[in-house]
Amino acid sequence: IGATTLEINSKRNSIIVFPTKALAYGKHSKHPNTLYVGSEIKGEKVTNQQIEEYLAKDGYKKLLVVADSLGRLLGIIGKNYKDYFLMIDEVDVLQTDNNFRPQLENVIDYYLMFPSKNRCMVTATMKEFSNPHLKTECRFPITWQYNTHRNIDLLHTDNITQAVIEKIISHPTEKIFIAYNSILQIRNIIASLDEETRKECAILCSEASIKEAGEYFAPKLGDNDTLPARINFATCCYFTGIDIEDSYHLITVSDVRRSHSMLTLDRMTQIHGRCRKVNGILSETIIYNTLGYVSIMESMDSYTVTLLNKAKKVLKVIESADNIMQGDHTLTDLFAMVKEAIREKAQERIAGNELINLTRKDIYGKDVPAYLNIDYIIERTELYASYFMPETLKEVLSKQVKIISYKSLKYDVSPEQSSIEKANKDAQNKLTDSNIQDAIKYIKTLSTTGQLNDNTLYSYTRHCRSKTKIFLERFIKLYRYVDLDSLLHQLWE
Repeated sequence: IGATTLEINSKRNSIIVFPTKALAYGKHSKHPNTLYVGSEIKGEKVTNQQIEEYLAKDGYKKLLVVADSLGRLLGIIGKNYKDYFLMIDEVDVLQTDNNFRPQLENVIDYYLMFPSKNRCMVTATMKEFSNPHLKTECRFPITWQYNTHRNIDLLHTDNITQAVIEKIISHPTEKIFIAYNSILQIRNIIASLDEETRKECAILCSEASIKEAGEYFAPKLGDNDTLPARINFATCCYFTGIDIEDSYHLITVSDVRRSHSMLTLDRMTQIHGRCRKVNGILSETIIYNTLGYVSIMESMDSYTVTLLNKAKKVLKVIESADNIMQGDHTLTDLFAMVKEAIREKAQERIAGNELINLTRKDIYGKDVPAYLNIDYIIERTELYASYFMPETLKEVLSKQVKIISYKSLKYDVSPEQSSIEKANKDAQNKLTDSNIQDAIKYIKTLSTTGQLNDNTLYSYTRHCRSKTKIFLERFIKLYRYVDLDSLLHQLWE
């Protein structure tokens, strides 16, 4: 319904926070009076000086900022931040992504600094918050007079690659949009298509995945927000907030083999909502696989309380350590290690075996519960229950949409498919190795130029893929205590 556009056109100073730079930059491209604030995109990097020059201009300020850069922007605005209205767009993405971008919860700390009349959060799929400060926010639910009718072909399978290929082949001429949050699996599908069809493929994903997407990488939508190719694969940065003005067959893939490629019903709704053209979705298919097991959980409300209590107990231990240490500076180092160890152990393991932190440091450096992580744990636990048996998802979905056909398909994995998957997996591992080697070179450069510190390391980590990120996080924890060469050598091994 154009909430961000409404704010951009309103007669007041605004800071609008977006979860991804693709979203922030995309809005900025449509509204030249705005300023994009975020890390470099399409060769453009906004310096602090440019921000100051923009703030000094006459007229209403419209700052479109990526979540990770909000702290930097507010540092430049300083005490006058109350002259701005703060809007957080697609706030549900903060809840789902905070686990692997922990700095996202800082946005909530900044949000709560603003007077309640000067702030709002927007999303089409609002979830519950465990943060007590957000429970009391005033809510405006906007209900449609006529709900969007969604007719779905639902397809359960034990071989997603084959199921997607058959679906692509069944639409030989019209455009197709395939939402699948795994570049490795997308590459497996493309490699299994014939040569002519491969030429019609593109992958819409973030710039961080440019090497993985290879020659199929599409940096953005085509002219007038149309799809850039006939067969378009998209990862999660194209699941929310992007407007597509085109007609296409929509194929949404939910793959339980990796937590990040498993979709909630809200995500499926968001993906469907990307099409802004009336009757633009020619058909909608959801393809999924199942776990075949699930951990039975107590009621979600009592689970939330359990998690909050666990976080609070850990914080009490950290506070006690501070009290014991007071007045004895010889204990500072020892207790810093003790507190770090406590923080690291304050985690919850969820069904997909991910370990999620229950506490965090807020923008004031204080240890507090990691509320967005707790929201994420609740969401994921409920989600695993939906993928227990093929029928479970069908039941849950049928409450929201009309399922016009349902099939469960079994395929054998052909020798060709096995060898394609092995080759792509090997290529991905090679790429991971070369990314880590790039990180090692960068660290050595920082060291020789005297710029090796937490800030330069964290800003580099932000643009890294998962395994490189893990490597760098381990490096950041240890580099003050171990000499550089042996640390890098050991971590590489």
